[in-house]
Amino acid sequence: DELSTASEVMAGKFYFAPLRRADGLRSSHIAASSICYSIDDELLFEPFFADFGPLNLGKAYRYCKKTQDLLAEADRTGKRLYHVCGPHANHKANSAVLIGMFQVLFLGRNAEDAAAAVDRHRPFVPFRDASCGVSTFHLTVLDCLRGIQKARDVGFIDWNSGASTWSIDEYEHFEQVENGDLNWIVPGKLAAFSGPASRNNEVPGYRLFTPEDYLPYFRSRRVGAVVRLNKRCYDARRFKDHGVRHFELYFPDGSCPSMAIILRFLEIAEAEPAALAVHCKAGLGRTGVLICAYMMKHYRFTAEECLGYIRIARPGSVIGPQQNFLCEIEARMWAEGDAMRQAGG
Repeated sequence: DELSTASEVMAGKFYFAPLRRADGLRSSHIAASSICYSIDDELLFEPFFADFGPLNLGKAYRYCKKTQDLLAEADRTGKRLYHVCGPHANHKANSAVLIGMFQVLFLGRNAEDAAAAVDRHRPFVPFRDASCGVSTFHLTVLDCLRGIQKARDVGFIDWNSGASTWSIDEYEHFEQVENGDLNWIVPGKLAAFSGPASRNNEVPGYRLFTPEDYLPYFRSRRVGAVVRLNKRCYDARRFKDHGVRHFELYFPDGSCPSMAIILRFLEIAEAEPAALAVHCKAGLGRTGVLICAYMMKHYRFTAEECLGYIRIARPGSVIGPQQNFLCEIEARMWAEGDAMRQAGG
C-alpha cells in the first residue's frame, strides 16, 4: 500500500505521501478509508524557462486554506487526511514546500521542524532561477521554509494572526502582467513591478501599463516614490508631475550592482516616508537584488532566506550571478544594519 510509507505531519491527522506510480491510490486500502487530495494539476507553476517552483504566495495561500478545510472535514468524519503527489520530482519538491508553509504559517512551527516532517521523502530536487542558462545556485526546500519563517517572524506574512489585511484578490490581480505585474515584497514599504512602457500600444495586440496606469493604485497604497534601474523607457515627469518622486539607479540587465548603488538605494528607501515602488525591465533580477539587500540590512535575512521568500512572493526574482552575489554582501548588509540600530535608526 503506497500510503503506508507516508510521513506524519500532524499526529493521527495529516500525512504526506509521494506516490511511486500515478495510479498508486487505486489499490490502496488506506485511501479507501481516508481523505486524499493532490494539487499537482490544480495549483500550477508558470515557468520562465527551466524553473519549476516554488509556487507563488497566492497559490500557497489557497493551498493552506484548502488544507484547513479538509482537516476540518477529516475531524468531522473521523478520517485521516493525506496529501499525495505524483512521482515527478518537481511535484514532490513543490508539495514539500507547501506542506512546510502550512506548518510554519498555520501551526506555528519553525522551518527545521516543518522540514523534518517530510524529511523521510528526501532527496528533493533543488529549485533554480528563471534564467535560461545552467543553474549556478541550488535553493532547497529548507531554504524556502526558512525564508517563510523569517517573513512570518518579522510580520511580512500574518495569515493566521486573526488581524491580517493581506488580500488574495489583490495579490492575484496585480501579479498578472495585464494588471501591472506588481508584488509587495516588504508590505507597505517596498513593491516590485515591471518597468512601465512609454505607450500602452507598443506591442501590437497587447496593452502595456504606462506610468499613468499605475498612479491610481500607487495613491491608494501610499507609494511616494519610484526607483528605476533600467534604461529610460518613459519620461520620469509622468510620475513626478503627479507627486510621485522618481530616482535613477541604472545598472546593466542581469548584472550585480556596485556597492555605491546598493548604499544609495538604501538611503532612498530609508529617507522615503511612504512606500517605494522599484522596477527594472521585468522587475525581477535587478529589482530583486536591491530589495533583498534592504531585507538583509533591516531584518537580518540571510541570502538564502531572501531567495526562499522572494521567489514565493514574486517568482523569477534574482537571477544568475545575482544569487551568489547576495551571499557575498550578506555580512556587509548585516553590519550596516547593526550600525544603524546602534545609532538609533
